[in-house]
Amino acid sequence: MELKDIVHISGKPGLYKIVAHGKTNLVVESIDASKTRTSVSITQRFSVLEDISMFTTDDDIKLREVLVKVFDLITAGTALPSSKGSDADLKSFFENALPNYDQDRVHLSDIKRLIQWYSLLQNDLDFDALRQVKDDDEATGTEVKIEHHETKAAIKKPQPAIKIDNKAKNSINKTAINRKTV
Repeated sequence: MELKDIVHISGKPGLYKIVAHGKTNLVVESIDASKTRTSVSITQRFSVLEDISMFTTDDDIKLREVLVKVFDLITAGTALPSSKGSDADLKSFFENALPNYDQDRVHLSDIKRLIQWYSLLQNDLDFDALRQVKDDDEATGTEVKIEHHETKAAIKKPQPAIKIDNKAKNSINKTAINRKTV
């Protein structure tokens, strides 16, 4: 599973894997034990995990890099705190994983969400592949900046069911005027 195939849907808990997509919707499957499938309209706000970045004091850092840092911290022996743990525990864990995060713009709710997402993805993600993507980006020397866009459906003006040309309008108006005078 790759981060480009996983979305977070605003207003819905958890993460979802994209199963199929159409012109106006996505078919997604929850990444939990239930594996429920649902359809998501493009009018709903959702974010692809590959496009998400976190604020740091230097430059923004991609979520894949943050997940790799959390993975490295956990494999080194640090326990993953519960997302419902104390605020101090969550902040200290996150400071160990990403010491230069912007404390003004990264809120506690963001840290909780990151820990929830990591616990959902830890068994399904290939962290070596995520690390390889980072290494490939650094080796090429190119920096790709992907901006987060929220999808919104285009509002279309309703089209009339019947089109009437000008000659037909004039004859209809004349008929209506003639009926009123009689």
